[in-house]
This record gives sequence, C-alpha cells and structure tokens, in this order.
Amino acid sequence: MTQKIADDLVRSSPELIDVIMHIIPPKGIQNMVMAAHLRKAIGETSDADD
Repeated sequence: MTQKIADDLVRSSPELIDVIMHIIPPKGIQNMVMAAHLRKAIGETSDADD
C-alpha cells in the first residue's frame, strides 16, 4: 500500500525527483526506508539528512 502511494505521487507530480517514505519499525530504534520511487533504497537505514 505504501509503495503504491509513493508510485502514484511520482506519477502525478513529474517535477518530483524522488519520493522516499521512512518508518521506525515496531520495537525498532532506527528509521528505515519502507517505500521509495527508486526501489533499491527500500530496507536501507535512513541517513541523518533524510
């Protein structure tokens, strides 16, 4: 579901360069990427500048 939102947002707003959605998983302590226009980022740990 979240990936669909990211894909739809990029499709409807072509001026966007990228869309990345971050979460802290239950019992987690660090942000991670849960959806992204560039799917290779999914599952990666979020950087400080994210």
